[in-house]
Amino acid sequence: MCQSVAQCHPEARIVVGISDEIDDATRQALGAWEVVGLEQLDIPDLASFTYRYGVMELSTAIKPFLFRWIFRHTDAEQVVYLDPDILMLAPMTRVFECLDAGSTAVLTPHLTARIDDGGQPDEETMLRVGAYNLGFIGLSRGALGNGLIPWWCDRLERRAVVDLENGLFTDQKWVDLVPGLFPGVHILRDPEFNVAYWNLPARRVQQVQGRWMVDDRPLCFFHFSGVDPDNTLVFSKHQNRYSPINLGEVAPLWRLYVERLQANGHAAWSACPYAHGFCRDGVPIHPAMRHYFRRFLDDAGDQRQIDPFDAYGDAYFNAIEPRLRGNRAVTRFMYGLYLHQPELQRHFDLTHDSAQRAYVHWFVESGASLYGVDERWVAASRPVDQVRGQPGLMLRHPGRWVSLQLHRLYARHPGLGQQVTRWLPPRVLAVLKGAAFHTTPSSEGPRGGGEGAAGQGHGITVVGYARGAFGVAEIARACVAAVSSQGYPVDVMAVQAGAAYQENDQTALPVVAAPGAHPFQLYCVNADQMPVVQNLLGPTNTEGRYRIGCWFWELPHFPVAWRAAFELVHELWAPSRFVQDALSRVSPRPVVHMPVAIEFAVEGVYARSSFGLPAQPFLFLFSYDFHSYTARKNPQAVLASFQRAFPPPASGVGLVIKTMYGDQYPEELAALKAGIASDPRIHLLDEAMSRDAAYGLIQVCDCYVSLHRSEGFGLGMAEAMYLGKPVIATGYSGNMDFMDAASACLVRYELTAVPEGAYPHWEGQVWAEPDLEHAVELMREIFSNPARRDSVSRQAMAAIRQSHSRERVGGMMIERLNALAAQA
Repeated sequence: MCQSVAQCHPEARIVVGISDEIDDATRQALGAWEVVGLEQLDIPDLASFTYRYGVMELSTAIKPFLFRWIFRHTDAEQVVYLDPDILMLAPMTRVFECLDAGSTAVLTPHLTARIDDGGQPDEETMLRVGAYNLGFIGLSRGALGNGLIPWWCDRLERRAVVDLENGLFTDQKWVDLVPGLFPGVHILRDPEFNVAYWNLPARRVQQVQGRWMVDDRPLCFFHFSGVDPDNTLVFSKHQNRYSPINLGEVAPLWRLYVERLQANGHAAWSACPYAHGFCRDGVPIHPAMRHYFRRFLDDAGDQRQIDPFDAYGDAYFNAIEPRLRGNRAVTRFMYGLYLHQPELQRHFDLTHDSAQRAYVHWFVESGASLYGVDERWVAASRPVDQVRGQPGLMLRHPGRWVSLQLHRLYARHPGLGQQVTRWLPPRVLAVLKGAAFHTTPSSEGPRGGGEGAAGQGHGITVVGYARGAFGVAEIARACVAAVSSQGYPVDVMAVQAGAAYQENDQTALPVVAAPGAHPFQLYCVNADQMPVVQNLLGPTNTEGRYRIGCWFWELPHFPVAWRAAFELVHELWAPSRFVQDALSRVSPRPVVHMPVAIEFAVEGVYARSSFGLPAQPFLFLFSYDFHSYTARKNPQAVLASFQRAFPPPASGVGLVIKTMYGDQYPEELAALKAGIASDPRIHLLDEAMSRDAAYGLIQVCDCYVSLHRSEGFGLGMAEAMYLGKPVIATGYSGNMDFMDAASACLVRYELTAVPEGAYPHWEGQVWAEPDLEHAVELMREIFSNPARRDSVSRQAMAAIRQSHSRERVGGMMIERLNALAAQA
């Protein structure tokens, strides 16, 4: 950042504020610029100030103090602050013009245009984090005299925390008040300033004759918030709109910035320990300790006489928490973690002795590892006889121990974790992918499938991955939408899918922290995950309810290893006849065919340019999730059929392959890229889009193709039909519930044995091998025959909207629930 500022403003005096320890290496690296440390900023009770804040909070909290120091110790009349992740490309002339004209402050808003594309962050996110981005702010000396800087220092001395639930977000949220509280504030809406992922949808960035431009103006500075030069598969970790694949003309600028970071030793600097991250006794300061400090210790009358880095370390936080009545086991550290994590407060009521014991058990056995808790806090919480007199967790609960190790692997190296876990026993994999460790109570889940609560009332709780960006999660949301559309009482118990998946969908509401009193529970999780999820809920939340499983399976024979899950439910709802047949062969429980509701509105306005796709050619589309097994999804067949149907260099036609989570399967992603590298007509989009953007992508393409070997349902195909797109698909498995020869172009196939290791529980299974020559014929026909294309499209839309509407599916669900209620 400093290098780029010096290039654009060689006349400027550059001051670098350091919130960490300033050693010789730091001074040498920043030798060309003036360095100011915390000790120079005259911050009251500096020890408490640095203890109460984490590294990001502290770095933002010192901002007004740094402005105050500069105006007090230099003759500067105007000061501009820039975040270190900014790259300046042109002089800030307009900013200084505003300050010269009498403005005391210059701010840039996050948004200057509506944002309705369904991506993140959205407008609601900006309401939570602040209207103005504080990676940039310009102040004149008048901000010291009119009270702005003193007011800001006062607020950030104690309240620069990240606490979205209570309306606080570092220094940034406070500045929402500045335009109303202080005169002379200029809101700079010019597009060339503070360009970043949050406003990029409304700004066109391009390089013209070697100069970077935005909306035909010279680009002043780009804010690369969330960019990690060690992970070049992600553009910014704070958003889901852009990846290096769809950055378009911004991609070269992003690569330039990453290269500059790497050249300046980013890896080495990132490895340096944070000076304010440890107590004097060497204990790493966990966020739970800082939260506890702010809550109970920060306002103590004698606090300024105490150095918290000395006083609040190992001995203090390993002591029993005195604020809990009757408490004999919960330490101060554990209580700080409890207060710091709202989900723990929802799950454990620590006013009760039994809940305190359950929380301690959960913390020791599994929970602590998920919050980056040092082993010293866990060891102190174990009873002495458990530490010395019993076998460790590895021997007592080997499955749980293995799952915890794998969860750590996922958190640190998700791609490697995926490769390791692909062939693990289903239950271990289920524990890894589920949310059991995040809020699991100590009690075991129910094991019987006895009588439920049918007849005790109406209402259903849908248990599933309500926020997940993958197929099973979308099914759960579809179930909620279908039932609620008919006025039937429903709530949602959200479980988490683990580090391998994005979880940012906000559709399925209302989400509850624990199941309510509804007599029915619908588990939209697969059979291998049922023990984990029921253990998550605990017997008090499952016993006495009529439990229904909505399970998916993509092969004809249901795995023997999963059959114990039948004992955890009272009946099953199969999303397709194909799944129903597989379950019915072995299930001791009733198996009811219950279709998936396909009904949605495309909220955003999409064009091909929204996805970096060419405007003119006829585009075929195929989409899949790498987690769903490439061999089953069969993308190579789609590539081969397309290139045979339209051999290069044929023009006027293209293929879009939309994938998710390819970064976690590098070898498979590399093989896919190798297959398309020589054909510029083929476009690969590997990202977890919002549901609305995924619908928009289908909307801007012309035909959907799926040459799958087997599907439990076929969500992508159903969504394409709903949007009136012709679908070319293998005529086998779950998609045949909603397809026939009139509403789809069905590809012939032969059943073949599933190859060894190609899919879990492959032994004795078969799947379809699509006839590629027939697929070639159908692709050519759909491309060249508008009448056939229109006929298939119309019938596809009519068929799916009739058979899988929310009204029909919701009515079927409620009819079944009412029948169960009447039987009791």
